[in-house]
Amino acid sequence: MLSIILFVILLCLSGVTLLNVVGRGSLNRFELVGLSFPVGILLAVGLMMLQDLLRQRLSLVWVIVGLLLVLVAGLLILYKSKRLSVSLPSRATLKGWLGRINIVWLIFFVLVMVIEVMNFRKCMFFPTFDRDSLAGFDSLGYLIAQEHTMYGLSVFSPEENPLIHNAGSYITYAPLVQLSYSIVYMLGAETSKLITGLFFLFFLISFYGVLRDVVGSTGAIIATFFVLITPEMIAFSSLSATNVIHAIYASLGVIYALKSCSRNKPTADYGLLWVSGLLLLGSILTRYDGIVFPMAMGLYLLYSAFAKRLKWWHLIGWGMIILLPMCCWFLHQKWTGMTSESIVITSLLRDGDKASLIVKGLWGHLTNTQLYGWSFLLLLISLVASLPIMIKRKRWGRLGQVAMAFVLPLLLYGLLLYHINYSWDSIDNVIAYSAKRYLFCFVPIALFCTFTLDAFSLASRKVESWLS
Repeated sequence: MLSIILFVILLCLSGVTLLNVVGRGSLNRFELVGLSFPVGILLAVGLMMLQDLLRQRLSLVWVIVGLLLVLVAGLLILYKSKRLSVSLPSRATLKGWLGRINIVWLIFFVLVMVIEVMNFRKCMFFPTFDRDSLAGFDSLGYLIAQEHTMYGLSVFSPEENPLIHNAGSYITYAPLVQLSYSIVYMLGAETSKLITGLFFLFFLISFYGVLRDVVGSTGAIIATFFVLITPEMIAFSSLSATNVIHAIYASLGVIYALKSCSRNKPTADYGLLWVSGLLLLGSILTRYDGIVFPMAMGLYLLYSAFAKRLKWWHLIGWGMIILLPMCCWFLHQKWTGMTSESIVITSLLRDGDKASLIVKGLWGHLTNTQLYGWSFLLLLISLVASLPIMIKRKRWGRLGQVAMAFVLPLLLYGLLLYHINYSWDSIDNVIAYSAKRYLFCFVPIALFCTFTLDAFSLASRKVESWLS
């Protein structure tokens, strides 16, 4: 247990250091703390992927050495740029912060704390039991920890598993989840659910932080409460699957891309842009179909580049952060035989029945409050309520952000579903289960858009001012 605690601390320290370097002071303390674990895991998994690329034995020693090098190099960069400062909050600062706490914020904070403690305890004391984890992610993570390799796993051998190269095989799975699970198994953990538990805990902190500067602390804690109690989100946050981890990387990557080129700023915030790139890279390394989010945000940032609020070479750099590691990993999979039969349909929208089934399935999920609570309904209410303000002030950029962050990725995902041949399963099951879990990603995006649109944002600020 001590080794796990020390490793998590190292992950968070290296993550915070990297975020301070690339974020250029654009992140508040809540964001730095909340993003430290996801970015730290991304660093650790990246180092393990590099070992596998070089055909080396996967070893935590080299991961720890790599994390320490990132930590030291980051601290040196911050020191030379005079951005390295450690200051404890003064008595006056604490008094001022306590003075701003209102009863509404306190109630929701206690609710979030109580529910998350119960959820985290479920991660710690109940073993992995869902089918996808036992059939793939958790089992692969355990085997990687035992055999210290990914490309050379015994279960990837055709002699051991004759069906390993069939369509939809787990030999082609994105590597982040399995490798992160293997880390805790190498450290002696009895279950991999510690990873998902920590991901969700740190996500709540980062989601509160990313909204706090936009709508104030009261609106931010209410939004955090809503994302916490989303039925499917909290249900899957204590399982060893990819769903919630992917939702965290994808949604926060989209949110930081939106914030980096906000209409309130004459030029892009490049610190937030690089953070967005790192998180969207984590999204694709968790699930390959997460590519729809960088595609949508790429178009959003492309418009900002044409509007001369974002320099072209920064846009190219953002794309390289996401695509270069993925291209290297795809080549590694090709060279080592971690491939399966092609599942891509090359014809364009010739099957009307399949397209209709996908549209109806996605719409049914979006309108099902038993799955996603009020998240999508609140976005619709906020959008309708904000229209008069947008018309009066001619702030159509807000509407464009909702379209690029929510509607466009949803359309792209529908096209992706259509152009995959699910020969190993029926399209009905894919829509009923995989699509349902994929839509987790849209819950934080919907709530962020809801609370940052004019109607909710102005109301939240007024309520907080009145309560204070």
